[in-house]
Amino acid sequence: MPNYDELMGYLKKLCLERADGTLFITTDQKHSVRFKLYDGHITSCNYRLKRDYDAIKLIKAVKSGTYKFFAGISEPTASNMSRHHDLYAALFGETTLSPNKINSTSVAGNNSMTVFQFLDSETVKKTIEAIAKELAYFIGPVARLICDEYINRTGQARTKDELIAMAESVATEIGDSVQEQQFIEAALGSIRAML
Repeated sequence: MPNYDELMGYLKKLCLERADGTLFITTDQKHSVRFKLYDGHITSCNYRLKRDYDAIKLIKAVKSGTYKFFAGISEPTASNMSRHHDLYAALFGETTLSPNKINSTSVAGNNSMTVFQFLDSETVKKTIEAIAKELAYFIGPVARLICDEYINRTGQARTKDELIAMAESVATEIGDSVQEQQFIEAALGSIRAML
């Protein structure tokens, strides 16, 4: 099982290779860790229910774990791209990303750039049904109600990023970090297949 330095070494390698996707780590304590990357930039990270800087504090205490990278499933937003440099520095204690330095005007400073692609309602409906079906495998028929409650609380998903956020949110209903990660991987596969 790779140790912490090896896990972070792999994450740095993904950054240097300008990877786009999600890195999932299951720690030796069976907790789930997730890093979203866009063009090698860390746009967000999670440790169980903690996010970004709160997650980094816990991630630094990880001793070892296993990992899997899924390419091409992240999309940038102005807010998460602008945080990239700080997340990288908080995690690695480095202030530069040579040779992959962040360009502060790449997304955050370019108001004319469209970072969301809205999906048609039929595609969204089918994708939500697929997410509910994947969730039902872990928690049974109540899965559809959980998905409906999420939509009532947050509004209808209209982009791939919003569908991914929905899958990540409803995953917490499973209550087991390993199964949550398995569900997220399955749900992301369904999302990719639908889009």
